Amino acid sequence: MPGHPNRRVPCRSRGWCGSGAVGDRHRAPAARRPADVRTTAWRGSPVQFALIYSYDPSTDGPAEAEVEVDQWLALDAELSAAGVTVHESGFHPVDEAKDVTVRDGRVSITDAPRQGSTVAGLYVVDVPDLDEALRLAAEIPTAAYGTVQVRQVVQFEG
Repeated sequence: MPGHPNRRVPCRSRGWCGSGAVGDRHRAPAARRPADVRTTAWRGSPVQFALIYSYDPSTDGPAEAEVEVDQWLALDAELSAAGVTVHESGFHPVDEAKDVTVRDGRVSITDAPRQGSTVAGLYVVDVPDLDEALRLAAEIPTAAYGTVQVRQVVQFEG
């Protein structure tokens, strides 16, 4: 999509690199969202879920990268059209990650482990309920070879 303002490219982490991700745009205000995607409220807060996708890069991955790119673009278009995406991010490869710990007031910074499952990215979606969040999680391409964890977001008032 050369020249497209929302162009994104897959990176080695199977997440997304570049600018213009769906999450970089503000979601549609509730008044402009279709009625069937308006959220329910709990103490006045919308229901948001994090869809956290991970996989083991040493054993997992898409069968065909180009097919997966098309799947990601279709999912982003669906979420954007529905106005449910609050945020979306893909991460750089785990070999660039650092772990920070503080023990007895001492800060320790080490390279992150490079084996096993790694978080590749996440969506935060504003949807009516858990069922819709689970449906969307099943559409994330990484679910075909990795895992998508769905967790409700705690929203603090203030």
